[in-house]
Amino acid sequence: MLDQNRKKNDTSDTELDSPLPGWEELGLDLEEVDYLYSIPYRKYCYYCGKIIYNEPQYICSKCGLSFCEEHRHPEWHNCRGEKKKYVLPPEIGYIELLSMCELCGKVTSVKACPYCGMVFCSEHIAPSNHDCSEYIYHCRIEGGVIIYESGPRMAR
Repeated sequence: MLDQNRKKNDTSDTELDSPLPGWEELGLDLEEVDYLYSIPYRKYCYYCGKIIYNEPQYICSKCGLSFCEEHRHPEWHNCRGEKKKYVLPPEIGYIELLSMCELCGKVTSVKACPYCGMVFCSEHIAPSNHDCSEYIYHCRIEGGVIIYESGPRMAR
């Protein structure tokens, strides 16, 4: 499904007015597609495809995309100043988006968190490693001893 004609280092080929074809065949609705397109943002350089999750990230003031230090200036990533909704980094398509950690952007085997439902790589699947919003940590004092507890958030 990845456009095989897309050239690495050419952002003009990655800018689309609509999502890549094939999303309907995957059984996705447009809201899910919009969410998938948001996952790589601030995790990848949209010019070279480098993962920048743990590195300095630069957001272009003209196009609004994230870039590595090497491509941070508009003239260094062939910026045309257009902000478009459906843009992907080089070499990323639906198969990669569906197997991308929602925290770090790594394309690997992912699992859904049983509490919040978001998908993560093995490094971030534990609720404490992705600041799970549906998993709570608390402590109580019982007989002068601090007891730490954690578990799924309960409806109150």
